[in-house]
Amino acid sequence: MNGQVRREIRASWTSVILMVAAATGSAGGEDLSKLVGRWVMPKRECRLIDGDKVLDQESLSLPYFVTAVEGDRLVLEPGFGSSTRAEVVTQDEAIPYYTRRIETDPRDGWSYLRRGVTYYWTGDYEKAIADYDAALAINARDQNALHLRGLTRYVQKDYDGAISDMSEAIAIQPKGDKFYYNRGRAYEHKGDFAAAAQDFLEAVRLEPESSGSLNAAAWTLATAPNKKVRDGKRAIELGTKASELTNWKDGGCIDSLAAGYAEIGDFEKAIEFQEKALACAPEPSDFRTELETHLASYRRGKPWRNKQP
Repeated sequence: MNGQVRREIRASWTSVILMVAAATGSAGGEDLSKLVGRWVMPKRECRLIDGDKVLDQESLSLPYFVTAVEGDRLVLEPGFGSSTRAEVVTQDEAIPYYTRRIETDPRDGWSYLRRGVTYYWTGDYEKAIADYDAALAINARDQNALHLRGLTRYVQKDYDGAISDMSEAIAIQPKGDKFYYNRGRAYEHKGDFAAAAQDFLEAVRLEPESSGSLNAAAWTLATAPNKKVRDGKRAIELGTKASELTNWKDGGCIDSLAAGYAEIGDFEKAIEFQEKALACAPEPSDFRTELETHLASYRRGKPWRNKQP
């Protein structure tokens, strides 16, 4: 994956807010349409419904983003189904709600973890880590708490701490693709591109349809400073699949594909795809500036190289 800007976009437990048209609904007099574009957190009794199925919330990322309103139900991001307003709390309501539950039951690890997520999303990383610590004191094998604490340490640029937490989560659940993906991100920021590539590829092996992992692997294999890590042909394969999965609308995935072509010396293709990546990029933005820098390099006949931190 390419550069700091795109790397901080939610990939394993964050999501893009889909701003779609909302029908007007109400619950207890509240205008539910005002929740569209905002995030909510689950109450203990929350049931997410997708068609005729009740979803397993343990496999879903927090928080949940509201994309529309249908009648009295909040429609969440794709794959998350919908809930009633009574089953969720807003950002302002979440910390008081989970705190009351913890005061009632100090060993409520479920609430510690979700209050930690709320603190994370409001930027209070130290309180988030304290809550993940509390959840782990209750259950030392809580892989989700380890993963979330690792993500928080990553944002704090404590990459060694992030790697340690992700490694513990992997030891508990070796098939957790998101653990490998996020450990790979931490390795990359430390400049260990070989370890990063290995983790990204393992994440792809475990979840072959993850555009995020495919993109990260493609970018690293195309741009790593160490020649032994680079594999342009494999990068093209992975970048193509990531672009296809995102319907050729994700400039980051197409950027990785272009980098793969530049790595094998096909600058005509690299320029072609880099221009397609630019067409997908918002203007103006740091990301667009980054893509333009890559394009200028390819026009000079030079592949892009990640820099050692």
